[in-house]
Amino acid sequence: PATEGNPWQDLAARYLRHEFDVLGSGWTRVHYGMTCAGFEGINYSDATVTAEAVRQQLPRTYLATSQSHSDLAGCLVPGYVPIDWHIDFKSGHRYEVAHHSKLRYGVLPGVDAKVPADLSRCYHLVPLALAWRAGGGRRLRDEVVAQLLDWLAFNPYEHGAAWRANMNVSIRAANWVVAFALLQDSFQDPDEAERAFLGALQ
Repeated sequence: PATEGNPWQDLAARYLRHEFDVLGSGWTRVHYGMTCAGFEGINYSDATVTAEAVRQQLPRTYLATSQSHSDLAGCLVPGYVPIDWHIDFKSGHRYEVAHHSKLRYGVLPGVDAKVPADLSRCYHLVPLALAWRAGGGRRLRDEVVAQLLDWLAFNPYEHGAAWRANMNVSIRAANWVVAFALLQDSFQDPDEAERAFLGALQ
């Protein structure tokens, strides 16, 4: 079986495909312009949404940084498809990339803000890193780094639902630290991705 010799392999394969199971969603591939199942007959899916359109919601002073992170993710994983970190992928509702204090929660029926917040805790990066350490290959290592860069590209400081509670920020930071500690031996000095990671923790 696939799990022999690498107990994280099956789970890592899901995360490589950007499939996540959050708060009862079932395994769902998360991307911009996705069509969601909806929740109790309510569906806010918008197939026209693109990563580049969302990038334009970012503060103008962050646009160059965002593009740099996305470009580096694409260099690490050719053909990398960005994850939509701001969508409740059960209902299809997307939160704007505005300052978290301006976002409104519990207003629209069928929408659960905890879905994007939980995805952005990045629990899944640790199993990916463990799968790499168990001999899963360089692709797993590069995916961990690419997903982190992808997150940084579209979640500037204090902007978006991922920043709505200190607990979310703390859990995310803890998962990042553990994942990068597992990958530490793979970085070469100087490493642009590692610098981006360390900068995000400051």
